[in-house]
Amino acid sequence: MFIQKENTIYVIKQYGNIQVEELVGEVNRTESVRIDNETVADITYQFNFETGLYIEQSRTTQNVPLPPAPLSLEERLQIAENTIAALTAIAVNKGDITSQELNGLSSLSEV
Repeated sequence: MFIQKENTIYVIKQYGNIQVEELVGEVNRTESVRIDNETVADITYQFNFETGLYIEQSRTTQNVPLPPAPLSLEERLQIAENTIAALTAIAVNKGDITSQELNGLSSLSEV
């Protein structure tokens, strides 16, 4: 047997002489479900007291593409190397570092 208290459903269970109310959930609930790579559906269910199941009441879909896949380690390393090269070129151009100092740093990376 199911009972409703405000907007919450409970099932009544009997264990010998003890009666217990166990939480089932809200009367209405909405779930967001990804249908495919481009579409998400918001599905609203209502609890059916006769069957003890949630029955679908409405469904709305919206275009929500999946975000791009994360970059691989190799791609992230390539970006880091390109950034270091660009910053080094700026430092040399501004005179913050000399070509001789730059050559000394490059030889360290080869070790």
